[in-house]
Amino acid sequence: MFCHKCGRELNDDVSRCPFCNADTSAYLKDDDSSLREILRLSEELNEESDTATDSSGVEIDTDGEGFTEPLTEPLDTPDDEGEEWHDCSVTESLEEDAHQLRKEFDTSDGFYIPKVAAIKAGILPSEEEQTEVLQEETAEVVDDSQEEIQEEPEQQEDIQEIETIDAEEEPEEEEYVDETEEFISNYVPINEIPEEEPEEEREIDEDIDYEDGFVASYDDGFTDNGYSEERVPEEEFYDEEFEEIEEEEPEKPKKKSGSKKRYVVIPVLIVIVAAAGWFGLSEFVINSSASEAISAFADKKYDTAASIYNESVKNSPIQMWIFEGKMNSYIDEVLNEHRDKVLSYDEAKIALNSVIALDDDRFIEKAKEALETIEALEESRAAYAAGQKYFTNGDYIAAAKEFDKVIESDPDYSKAVASRDRSYEKYKEDILSRTSGCETVEEYRAAIELLNEAVENLPNDTELKARLDNCKEGLEEAVISETVESANSLIDSGNYKDALSLIDETLKEYPDNSTLLNLKSSCTDSYISSSVSQAQQLVASEKYMDAIDLMDSMLAQFPDNETLTNCRNECVNAYVNAAVSSADEFMDAGNYETALTVINKALNDLPDNSTLLNKKEEIETNMPVSLMEECPPTDGTNLKTFTNSSTSSFKIDGKTYREGFTLYSSNGWFASGNGVANMKIGGGYSRLTFNVGKVDGGKDVNGVLNVYVDNELVDTITISSDSGLQSFEIPLNYGSNLRFELSPESGSSTPTYGFTNLTLYK
Repeated sequence: MFCHKCGRELNDDVSRCPFCNADTSAYLKDDDSSLREILRLSEELNEESDTATDSSGVEIDTDGEGFTEPLTEPLDTPDDEGEEWHDCSVTESLEEDAHQLRKEFDTSDGFYIPKVAAIKAGILPSEEEQTEVLQEETAEVVDDSQEEIQEEPEQQEDIQEIETIDAEEEPEEEEYVDETEEFISNYVPINEIPEEEPEEEREIDEDIDYEDGFVASYDDGFTDNGYSEERVPEEEFYDEEFEEIEEEEPEKPKKKSGSKKRYVVIPVLIVIVAAAGWFGLSEFVINSSASEAISAFADKKYDTAASIYNESVKNSPIQMWIFEGKMNSYIDEVLNEHRDKVLSYDEAKIALNSVIALDDDRFIEKAKEALETIEALEESRAAYAAGQKYFTNGDYIAAAKEFDKVIESDPDYSKAVASRDRSYEKYKEDILSRTSGCETVEEYRAAIELLNEAVENLPNDTELKARLDNCKEGLEEAVISETVESANSLIDSGNYKDALSLIDETLKEYPDNSTLLNLKSSCTDSYISSSVSQAQQLVASEKYMDAIDLMDSMLAQFPDNETLTNCRNECVNAYVNAAVSSADEFMDAGNYETALTVINKALNDLPDNSTLLNKKEEIETNMPVSLMEECPPTDGTNLKTFTNSSTSSFKIDGKTYREGFTLYSSNGWFASGNGVANMKIGGGYSRLTFNVGKVDGGKDVNGVLNVYVDNELVDTITISSDSGLQSFEIPLNYGSNLRFELSPESGSSTPTYGFTNLTLYK
């Protein structure tokens, strides 16, 4: 609130101003209900008396139609002859109510209501309550004014000159009259009803005794819309000495004769105006709807606060002006109370969301920023609490990370920084303790894993880095030692392959370790030597492909090894030589088919071997063919042919044959002669083999077979009739025509002889 006398800002709980000792216990209320009550009381008073007459006999209109001009003097007998009137132009809360009241109590210079009505409505304190303060101030002003008038006796008859002297020589207490008027004009808007032309100033009756209860009207400094074009800064108004403000003097009224008393009262009235203005303004601010809304916010009655704001504040420029300043202070207070843990997070959040819900651009952004602030602080507090919990549980790095999330605006920030540093210290101590005394590979690996994480968390800690380097060196020594021991054990058991795998795996981690490289070279030589020896044993056992496969697997591991390459070639040659030798034996025995089978099997294992390919070609070239398939008999005497496709057959010694031919001879009277078979062999064969025997059922007579090649006798064969199936070979000399001629060895005829398995050889 503000002092109604000196204008300085005061605390709400003081009863006297510490600067000027003025009584500040009484205030002018201003809210919508009070204004409506004033209007009602004013109408009741007007109905009781249609007119009122002041002490000088001037009739005053009180019938509710409005006054033609404002009262300029208080009434001597307010209860009997008239009423004192109070200026309410500084107590407007809503423009609509002010507009209505002004229409009811219209004046040209201000907004007035009967003071009796104001006192009855509880808006002003009673006269008894004001007497103490006003008597003291009035007496002082009157004494000073009388002294001034006595010093200038010749000016007592001239009103204009007296007023000039009063303005120049008035005491300091009177100097802020104009300042107050200008402050009220600049800071308290009035309604927008155009001001009427002021009526001629009423004459001042010298016989009227001026008392308190009169308030001068103010109409200077306002624009069309009811606001001052220029505002005096608040701090300038309060802090500077009240200097005399020069204004254009209004047109002076016609000089009247009268006693000194009528002029002495002017300073008194000015003081009263200032006091009443400050009194009303302070009471207006304190008891305004804006203040009620803020109080509801402070009491956490957010629905009530929103209702007051929507109904009585947001549509009133004055109320909104007061509300905006108080709301900004309220938001700051919520922030401070949450920071000091007076308000919980949920309480502060509800309070700020209630402000945001008003959806007013004048303070919504500040409320949103405040909400973000408390949310950040709440997260910071949660991080601090989590850090303490982690620290208690021994999870120091997690604790440090949580403490690091605490923001600088958090009251616990300094504690969090200290706790974070302590957490890192404890974490380091724990890591160094857990990574000391390593001996085995597993222990070193676990220590290195811990130290790698520790160095990542504390990258600038040299002690942790040194411990990490030492553990890495210790791990290498332990790994190499274990690898060498295990590899030698495998080598001793002949498991060279697994030994090399173990060495290679360790070399991936330590590729430049000389111990491992030397061990690998030695193991490789032993492995190759052992493999070659094993392959040679397989070849000796005629397991040629097993030996070759062994060498191939070794060459897959050591592709450029000359020893393995030579051994493989030896194994291949041994296999090929064995296959060719076997095929030759079968060919020499005339068993070309078996020889070809042997070569084809070897080619299946070694498909690209040139020696085997050549041998196969040789066998196929010399492979015998069936005479009955290639060049069966074309004609003859006493000849009968048989093929596999025919259904006829012949038997020799009880065995049935379906391929071949039969001959018989018959000499004598009317006989057909010897048996003859002619065949065209084409000149591509060197020899012929065949089997011959007496067909079952014939008589036992030996036969004589003459063989002709190109009509030249090449062989004569005696066929025994009782010897069963007999084998013969005759040269063909690559002749083109072959002829068999059968005759009896004795007698005139022979039994039937069957020829089968006739084979031509190239």
